[in-house]
Amino acid sequence: MRIVISFIFILFLSACSSVNSVAPFNHEQADKLIKQHDKQIPAKERVQITLPHAFKQVKENSHYFFIPSNESINNWHEQLHTSTIAYQHYANQSKESMMRERIEALKEHCKVDDQIIEKTSSTLTYEATICCENKREQMIVKLFQGVDAVYILSYRARNVNEREFKQMRLAIKTSSLVINPKHRQKIDDNTSNFSFLWS
Repeated sequence: MRIVISFIFILFLSACSSVNSVAPFNHEQADKLIKQHDKQIPAKERVQITLPHAFKQVKENSHYFFIPSNESINNWHEQLHTSTIAYQHYANQSKESMMRERIEALKEHCKVDDQIIEKTSSTLTYEATICCENKREQMIVKLFQGVDAVYILSYRARNVNEREFKQMRLAIKTSSLVINPKHRQKIDDNTSNFSFLWS
């Protein structure tokens, strides 16, 4: 039993070992990489998801994030983010190539293990484990092929238990696109391409 536990511990440490020790990289820089290609706009559709517990909306710069009600943007263990990529900016780019682009950008500085967990004609869902500076973060991302853009739902988790992670995986896998009633409205501080339902 001790051998098995030691082996698992060694695997965890090696999984989170630094990829490029010459270029220091941290979670704040990973945040910027994840956000840099995404633009928040009132689009024709929005992501709808039923969540297992309450999240609140917070805004940082021009991005909207959703975190548990008792947490802050600087101190969270779960975070949801939605964004859109207009087809005019990425003509003929597949969901798979968008996923690869995002993963490869992270792999330049972090160790990333990723896998596709669900693929349909209009969606692609993948999971990734990211290790930077010996800190581990899990991510589930779902890309939707919408009528006017690719919609991206990202869930990031730090120190969540397996039950919580499975609940969010199911919530993301069953999320969908719905018509956005605000798509003709002017952009304002309360615009986000996201709607919640609570279970």
